[in-house]
Amino acid sequence: SVGAAAGAPSRTLSSLAPLLQPPLPTTADAVLSGVINVVACGYLGRLALAWLGCLPLAAYPIRMHTPLANGVSLHALLALLVAGGLCAAQSLRRLAADDFAVWRWQRLEGGY
Repeated sequence: SVGAAAGAPSRTLSSLAPLLQPPLPTTADAVLSGVINVVACGYLGRLALAWLGCLPLAAYPIRMHTPLANGVSLHALLALLVAGGLCAAQSLRRLAADDFAVWRWQRLEGGY
């Protein structure tokens, strides 16, 4: 179990899975924001790979005039990987903050 402190609820990996699933957008603003964020995540992944020296910025450009739109699949994969990593990091940060809040209030109520 993860974060099993005295008196804290026991958490297993299967109970953490819902935290890693973001809610689906329901308004046009949320959809537009999601599209912009996915494009930004793709570019961020591209910049990170260029900074690490793994993939130069000039390699695999998006060419929409070709029949298969070369480069789109690489950028889509990078966008999904970066967005998934950011979502997982945010969920783990939220989990740590929630556990800290429970621990802190237990200490205050317990009179330590």
